[in-house]
Amino acid sequence: MNLHQWLDEPDTRGRAAELARHLGIKEPNIVQWKTSGVPVHHMAKIAVFSKGVVKIAAMVEHAAGCRVKTALTESA
Repeated sequence: MNLHQWLDEPDTRGRAAELARHLGIKEPNIVQWKTSGVPVHHMAKIAVFSKGVVKIAAMVEHAAGCRVKTALTESA
């Protein structure tokens, strides 16, 4: 499961805010990762915080997809 699937699960109100506090960042950064991908240096911390539900491989795959979309958009 990727980060945003986990954050969008039912009954997860406040989860993004808790994660932001855990990472020492502001919550809007997490929202931005939906289109830019999770920075690599946060991935292990997120996997631990989610108790392994959010997989590093899923975050890497999502981030790679975001980069491809950005590259295609910029070259068009």
